[in-house]
Amino acid sequence: MTFLKISSYVVRINLKNIVAEEIYRAVQEQTQSLRLFHQGKDTLEISKILKRDHQTVQRFMNDGHHGRKQPPKGYHRVVTEREMRKLKRVMANSPHKSSKWIFEGAGVNVESKSSRCRILRELGSVK
Repeated sequence: MTFLKISSYVVRINLKNIVAEEIYRAVQEQTQSLRLFHQGKDTLEISKILKRDHQTVQRFMNDGHHGRKQPPKGYHRVVTEREMRKLKRVMANSPHKSSKWIFEGAGVNVESKSSRCRILRELGSVK
């Protein structure tokens, strides 16, 4: 619950209901715009009826059901399991060397320093 003070009145607002109403309104507009489009109306006419921008109406026509696209989870693995074992072996023999030296000693080619350090952090400390 959220409380707003408007002049001398305190108004109680349930934010979940507001969000649900906005989603419901958006779905209603999408279905109404599709219905009008199938009746033969142009996107500009639909935008005037719904009082929305014509680009928004065109988005409803193209991909109305798709929401925000999320980035893919995880990342592409740069080093194979076999190379990880080689790195661990070299790291065990010389733990105080630099990441560049460890990767060269294992014969693994990774260009960026941040990627090398991330991989070595994944391996953890060698005991």
